[in-house]
Amino acid sequence: MRRPSSSLRLHVACGQLVMQPGDIGHQLEQVNSLSAEASKAGARLILFAEGALHGYCLKPDIVAAALSPKDSAVQQLRQISRRHGLVIAVGAFEKANQKRYISHFVVWPDGRVRVQRKHSLTPAEIHAGFSPGPIARTLFDVNGIRCAIVICADTGIEGLWNHLKQKGCQLCLIPTAGGANREDMRRPEDLDDPTLRTRYLKAMEKVCFLGEALLRCRDLGIAMMATNLAGDDGIAKYHPGHSSIVDSRGCLVALHPGEYVADFLRPVMIHGDVIVQARPTRPLSAR
Repeated sequence: MRRPSSSLRLHVACGQLVMQPGDIGHQLEQVNSLSAEASKAGARLILFAEGALHGYCLKPDIVAAALSPKDSAVQQLRQISRRHGLVIAVGAFEKANQKRYISHFVVWPDGRVRVQRKHSLTPAEIHAGFSPGPIARTLFDVNGIRCAIVICADTGIEGLWNHLKQKGCQLCLIPTAGGANREDMRRPEDLDDPTLRTRYLKAMEKVCFLGEALLRCRDLGIAMMATNLAGDDGIAKYHPGHSSIVDSRGCLVALHPGEYVADFLRPVMIHGDVIVQARPTRPLSAR
């Protein structure tokens, strides 16, 4: 017989950047400050958005600035992780094997780095020169809790959630970028216009709604952290942000809704305890 399962807790955080396209130094400053806040609050893991370090902008010069684990920006991530004593998961454009990927770097205080590459690319991402990563998820442990990263559209991979359950995933990290086109972006004065006020409220209703994520966490027993990028790419896309933490019971632990008034955006950190079920263990064989 298997031992009865018990609950585990992990204090986690989501860091929502307000990006400047291509300004990796600007984004790293926010990673550092939000990681410091998260560490002070007791978090052991912080998640940042898809493409966070580059600002998720598909201009050729920004795509060409893709990083490898040996680049100085990743070395700075190692320093930030060590300085604040927590695991950092942050999105960036990656170069490897003469290819470019939309990836997530996971950095530990002891200097370890793991990478998860996005598999399900949009036509625009393919046109920009990115290659698809593997379907398989790279699972890793944080304080004994098994985690997986599912980048944006990868949530639609067929059979993904059952696969994660079978692999013993207890916490799923979902970094995203997107949510709106620039014509959806608002300014404070727009809220004086009756038509734009109505559109703004409808957009805010959508960005505050978690959909079926709460029930999926409950039904599968997998906790979730999700973080969207925030900011204007100056070309076509507006990222309204949105961060949420849900535990394996389907309980909403923390939420910072997206914002369509660009002037209201600011770097934000949310945090809280997620409760997950301990992985079943087999008893030692009788001797």
